[in-house]
Amino acid sequence: MALNSNALTARLGRLTLPVKLAVACLFAALLPVSAALLVLNEEWEDNAIEDTQQMLAIRADDRERLLASHIGYFQRVAAGLAEADVIQDYLWALRRGDRTRASEVGATAFSFVQSMQAAEWGDTHHIFLTDSDGNVVLSPPHDEQDLPFYLPHIVGVDQINRAGSHLGHFIGNRSFFRQALTEPVVSPFYGFEERDHYHQLVLNPVFGPAGEPLGTVVIEIAIDAVTALMQEGITVGQSGRVFLATMDGQPVVHSRSEPIERIDSEGLSAAIAVGTETRGRFTRPDGTEVFGVYAPSTVYPWVVCIEIDSAEIMAPIWTQRRKALTIAVLLAMALGVVGVGIGLHFGLPLRRLAADADCIAHGSLEHA
Repeated sequence: MALNSNALTARLGRLTLPVKLAVACLFAALLPVSAALLVLNEEWEDNAIEDTQQMLAIRADDRERLLASHIGYFQRVAAGLAEADVIQDYLWALRRGDRTRASEVGATAFSFVQSMQAAEWGDTHHIFLTDSDGNVVLSPPHDEQDLPFYLPHIVGVDQINRAGSHLGHFIGNRSFFRQALTEPVVSPFYGFEERDHYHQLVLNPVFGPAGEPLGTVVIEIAIDAVTALMQEGITVGQSGRVFLATMDGQPVVHSRSEPIERIDSEGLSAAIAVGTETRGRFTRPDGTEVFGVYAPSTVYPWVVCIEIDSAEIMAPIWTQRRKALTIAVLLAMALGVVGVGIGLHFGLPLRRLAADADCIAHGSLEHA
């Protein structure tokens, strides 16, 4: 090892001055540039992560406010219907067992609910009334029919099914119904299913003259409209995903043919466990790294989820790294060339001076 070291030292000693200066300039450039690249690379990555998480959090907050406004509007619609005299009179007549009065007032109540249902159809589906036991007592079909789809009138089951009315259905066994007799309630997703699709329900109690619960106004929220609203006017890169999950970690879907198995997501599970917004870098079951924000609502039964692939966020950082490395190499090469130039500029006179000194040392004064 000592011999090799001595040999290397000897070789370096024989290098010409231009080469030595070129090597010195090269190292003088590479060392600080390399250190600067390490610092800049870490700063770029930290900034990219912080900016991404901030962007996702803003998008999630925007979706939450949009959805809350959407559901809040129909809560106000339900409250307005529940306070209408004709609705209260109708349910009060049924409660008293006054079939004549219920039939008379029911016709007006039916037309009132039917007109509201037609006006809101799309974002909602059916709007119907229940009694205090959870029996659906008035439910207009989507298409106008000549039949009276409200009690005390009797309509055949086949006619009800063909028309798509909920008259005669029962929701008193739903976990949220008893609460809805005392205060407004937004049901969980999948709180009310039909033959081929699900609904979320908005319920508002209807009270009698003495404040007793007479029943509820129920509005079916169309889940396909909710999921479409989630995607409206939002862009989250090329790989971004915006979706809604239940508080049980299930995807929110419209059709009963779509799977509703629990979403395998580290971020979503963490957000549900703590009940507050969770953000960070997570690994999906397929191994893909994502930046994600998962924001449980403090009012409604859902979690707003936004994810974007880590590779998409880091791609500009990798591009910056390559550019910076290229610049560093070019800079080092340029400084090396400068070193060679400096060496040549000073080296030639020095070699001449050394040659003259050598001649003088050997007794020749011709160069003096």
